[in-house]
Amino acid sequence: MGDFAAHVFEGALFLCISLWWIFHVFRQYIQTTQSGKQYKSYLSYHVTIKGKQIPFESLFFKTFCPFIGLVTDLFNEHWTFVDKENHFIHIVGLQHIVIHSLFVLHGISDLMEYYKLPAIKGMKYFTFSMALFWFSLEFYFHSDPNMHKPPLENELHRLGIPLTALAGLAVLVECYHRDLILPQILRCLCTLTLGTWYIYLANVLFLPTPFPGRLHNPAWDQHDERNVHFIVAAFGLHLIFNMMFMMTSFVVMSVCYKVPCLERLLGGQRKNYHYSSLQNFDNTETGFMPEKDSLILNEV
Repeated sequence: MGDFAAHVFEGALFLCISLWWIFHVFRQYIQTTQSGKQYKSYLSYHVTIKGKQIPFESLFFKTFCPFIGLVTDLFNEHWTFVDKENHFIHIVGLQHIVIHSLFVLHGISDLMEYYKLPAIKGMKYFTFSMALFWFSLEFYFHSDPNMHKPPLENELHRLGIPLTALAGLAVLVECYHRDLILPQILRCLCTLTLGTWYIYLANVLFLPTPFPGRLHNPAWDQHDERNVHFIVAAFGLHLIFNMMFMMTSFVVMSVCYKVPCLERLLGGQRKNYHYSSLQNFDNTETGFMPEKDSLILNEV
């Protein structure tokens, strides 16, 4: 994963799934608030195509994409982690493979519960939180000074530790308090910031060309302490702008739901109707007297 393309891929994945969550969480919250119903959180969301529900998030974001990352790391490390003298090699690559494997396991557990296969209730929350906690721990070891990496690279990776830890904690809280939206907001914010931060990290550490971008960016001196301290401030700016983006998104979606045509574009809930028989109806003004079994359309 030590190149531009791999970091951008990881960041784009976090960015896309966070935007997916933000849209669905805000939409459901606005709908339940308007209807006076109790809000209920979900760990993943599906899409409906021709009336059929498809677990797109679990299939694509949580299973397929991590599997691609796993296979890519295996090929990059030539499927071997021990040299001829029985010494461990490609340790960082092996750590990344473990991370991808944990997320694949979470995707599988999510799909098992979705399709009602034999599974422990709530196992998807456990597997997701464990994958995020291990991601946080791997960040810690990746930025260990004993790895003899430049200070700037260490700081760039170290700043992601609280985000993944908080996201894992938020998932555990969601499991026991599904009527709360704030744990989901925290998960969305942490994941969104991980996405923007990974893409920013890739541009700081590497040049995008030649693909996959393994050349270090000469514009950033990785041993200059001034750059290290600036990166801390840059991380704070990512948090600020992402929180502003989420707050603005909620306001925009709330306004859109007040406009009927825009509400339909956002997937607003359709009104449900039922039919009931008319009896003893006599309109003397028009002279219209329906039959006993005539029907009237009622909104429910």
